[in-house]
Amino acid sequence: TKKLKKMDSIKGSFVHLECIVSGSHPISIQWYKDGKEITASDKHKYSFHDNTAFLEINQLEGADSGSYTCEATNKAGRNQCSAYLTVKEPPCFVEKPQSQDVVPAARVQFKALVSGTPPIQIKWFKDSKELISTASRSVYKDDTSSLLELFSAKTSDSGNYICQISNDVGSTTCKTTLFVKGLQLYILCSYLGSQALNSVCLCPYYV
Repeated sequence: TKKLKKMDSIKGSFVHLECIVSGSHPISIQWYKDGKEITASDKHKYSFHDNTAFLEINQLEGADSGSYTCEATNKAGRNQCSAYLTVKEPPCFVEKPQSQDVVPAARVQFKALVSGTPPIQIKWFKDSKELISTASRSVYKDDTSSLLELFSAKTSDSGNYICQISNDVGSTTCKTTLFVKGLQLYILCSYLGSQALNSVCLCPYYV
């Protein structure tokens, strides 16, 4: 038999595995994944002609990653070869950051949860400029999440924020909005009633 080749493919696509077999006929072919026999179905289709064994796997998903073995058998004995298939998943958002309205000096956190084949690169942007950790904000990242935190929001922080995620098979973005209310004003409020209840107070109001 001619050995199978290690393969990488993308979730949602299909893949063909083939193994060239030599020997006296009749030859029977069986395919295995991680040691378990594969049954022919709409997802798994196999054939054998011109001394070549074929296995087609449709609608690939992460669970299809694994070791595939082609086993050829005739009256003289049996032989097999194996190869590993890796199904890579483009990045996607499991949880998107939520838009927020806050008052000045508030602490703001934008959180994103992601999935896909690692490593996943995560970047944050505002006004087309990438955001990095500074004295006024922090950007935390790992393989499955990212947190953008503004320690004390200012009106100039208002705007659209873009979270971009990518790996070697794809990329996507999502947008969230921050609105930081204007300066705090005080409005003179009066409460009228009996002489004992007459009062005046300053009521805060944000614009």
